[in-house]
Amino acid sequence: TECCLHSDGRANPTFSGQECVPSKEGVFFHATYKVVCEPRCWADGTCREHGSTEPSSAAGTCAASVQPPPPPGTVEQAGAQIPVGGDLRFYTVASSNGAWQTWPDQLHAMLKDLGYNVNMPELGVPGAISRPSKSPICQDAARWEGLVTPRFGMVGWSSWGFSYESTEDCDSDGYREIAGYNVSCINAWACNPKWTGSVPL
Repeated sequence: TECCLHSDGRANPTFSGQECVPSKEGVFFHATYKVVCEPRCWADGTCREHGSTEPSSAAGTCAASVQPPPPPGTVEQAGAQIPVGGDLRFYTVASSNGAWQTWPDQLHAMLKDLGYNVNMPELGVPGAISRPSKSPICQDAARWEGLVTPRFGMVGWSSWGFSYESTEDCDSDGYREIAGYNVSCINAWACNPKWTGSVPL
């Protein structure tokens, strides 16, 4: 049945990730609400803290041909260009959040957890760093503190600064026209040329 193709998606750790079990044909786990699908522990009577202490007589079975859902944290990739165990690399170009925060490092750690071979040599360009320069130390920081995750970012950088090959189309006041609007050519916080940083874009 459709129920057999799913796992429980609730945040409650008692149920989260458990395979779903269908009720028998024409029978409900809860007649009032007509519930026909419950997590495994409810069908088996092991969700004791939630009142399920005995195996449910309403519990049905899944056909042998129905594959159980993958455990949480895995990924299915039919026809993927990069299979699990394959080589993968990425580089981060961002504003201050890329240089100061740990989200690139968390992505690196998650990809490794999923089984990818993540190998990223240092960029070797002025201003590039391999770890966040300023960030809080969280309890799970050990997952990525030893990883090399190259990134290139400065305070105030924005996507407009990377959309054009040069500033040749900027006028004498430092603006370019985009769709009828004047957009500053200064790629810095508050478009202030004093804050463009020590690394040229």
